[in-house]
Parts: sequence; structure tokens; C-alpha cells
Amino acid sequence: MCCFCNNNFVNPADLKTHTLSTHNNSDDIRDFMKKQRPSAFLMKLDITQLKCTVCDASIDGVEGLFDHLQQEHDKRLHREVMNRIIPFKFEGEALQCVICPSVFTKYKMLFEHMHTHYRNYVCKICDSGFINPKALLNHSESHIKGSFACSKCDKVFENPQKMRNHFNAAHRFMNKIHRCGVCNERFKCIRIKNRHMITVHGMSPLKCLACDKSFTTPSSLRLHRQNYHLMERRFQCTECEKNFFNNAGLKNHMLKHTGRKDFQCTVCLKWFTRKSVLTQHMRIHANDRRYICMHCGRGFVQKCSWRGHMRTVHGENDK
Repeated sequence: MCCFCNNNFVNPADLKTHTLSTHNNSDDIRDFMKKQRPSAFLMKLDITQLKCTVCDASIDGVEGLFDHLQQEHDKRLHREVMNRIIPFKFEGEALQCVICPSVFTKYKMLFEHMHTHYRNYVCKICDSGFINPKALLNHSESHIKGSFACSKCDKVFENPQKMRNHFNAAHRFMNKIHRCGVCNERFKCIRIKNRHMITVHGMSPLKCLACDKSFTTPSSLRLHRQNYHLMERRFQCTECEKNFFNNAGLKNHMLKHTGRKDFQCTVCLKWFTRKSVLTQHMRIHANDRRYICMHCGRGFVQKCSWRGHMRTVHGENDK
């Protein structure tokens, strides 16, 4: 969304072109700045191909731009404003921090990471740093301990932040936490939202050149390539020699070594190591036979049982 006129764009490059062509004037910038409160002001600045508007020289970063304007053009600047300018570079598929080598799959995660580099306001309890006082105030609620009950259901949370997150997700948005940035329609999962972006708003799917699979975001395509084609395995088990693509895979594997069973069936009281296995087990009690044989109509609770039936009875292999 354009911060000057609130027009919506599907492609970030179109937003950048619109801003440079339509609002690249002192009047629009001045009107925008009049609406900002000094204590909460924060500028997110795209420094991709950053140039000086006076001499057209290419500049490396925000600090380099300030140095250049002062030394080469004798401009009077308040350098403390740099603490409120957060730089980003949007080039290539990766969302990489401009200060350190960290790479992220979502812009929100990258922005939250930038708090570690701009410690303008520091939490006195845990020493976490934040860019502006608003972010520190939101964080401070995580240290408030007590019992905070939801006004819509019987759930109780240990701090107001968790209670508010629950209320917004479960009651305000009815578990539809993924919002379309174009038409504001909400969805329960990111896959349905991305499908909506393609079919309704014309977002082009991204194809993997190695296997022709399609993806809705550059980050999902990048993760697919790293996992299935580059075979990156940076998370190593301390008990055996197996390696995994992400920490979730490693944690799932560690259950084989620890033998912990934290999930119990409320019907037969049987314990399970994973919540997903418990969910599948509960279908037995609900007689949920969702896997149906197309030949004889027999239903199965688990997909593995359906596969075995198809292979042994009908001589077919699931592909």
C-alpha cells in the first residue's frame, strides 16, 4: 500500500515505480511528515541502487549518504535521525539483512530482526533492544505475569499479549489470520490465500527449473530448492549421524531417541510422541474413513492402510 495515497499494488516493483513517479515531490513528503508523531516515527527505506539526487553518485548505505551530503555538498543534517531510518535491500530472491548475513523467508521476520541492530530503546528486564518506544511497550507486556481470561471463551493466558493474540485470531478474525493485501479478504491458511492471489489478483506462480513444481512466493521456491535439490542439511542430531534441513525436522527426529510421549488420547488414554499421530489416531474413534477405495468402495482411517489395500487387493501402487 502506498503511504501517500493508499493505492494497492500486487507487485512491490509497481509500488516503487508509482511512488517515484507520482509522489517524488516536496509537497507530498511534507504532508506525509506532518502526520507523523516524532516519538513513533519510523522510516523503512529501500536502499537498492541508492543514489544522491544532487550529483547522481551511487551510495552504499544510509550512513554513506549522510557522509556524502555533508562532505561533498555541504548539507546541514541531523544525524540522529539515522536511528529512525531502517534500511532494506530488495534484490534477488532472498530477503537478506543489509547489516549482517541473516536471511529470512518473510518480510515481517526480517523487520523484527532489525530491532537487534537498532537498539534505541532497551528492555530493563531482558535487555532486548527496539527501534522505537512503541515496539518496546508492546514487548514489555510479555513480562507481565498473571491470569488473563478471554472475554469470549474460558481460556486463560499468562500475559495480556498472549490473550490479545488469541482474541484477535480466534474471535475477532474467526481464525482467519492471513489477510489479502489487495482486497482485505481473510483466509485460514497461507496456501488458500496464495491460491486466491493467483486466481483473483493475477499473481504469477513461480516454477522450479529442476522439477517444474509451482510456488506462490519466492521464499517457498527457495526453500524447496534448498531442501530437495541442493539437499542442505545444517541441523545435525547429537545422538546419531543424521542431518536435517530445519530445526523442526531435527526435533521430530529426536523423539526417537528420547521416547517422550506428550500427547494423550482422551478416549482410550493411549499416549503418542507427536500431535499429528494423535490427530490421525482420533479418526479411529470418530470412525472417520476418509480414504476410499475407488474399486470396491471400502473406507480406511489411515492412508497407509488404504495404500496397502490398493497394493495387495487391486495390484495398484499409489503415486
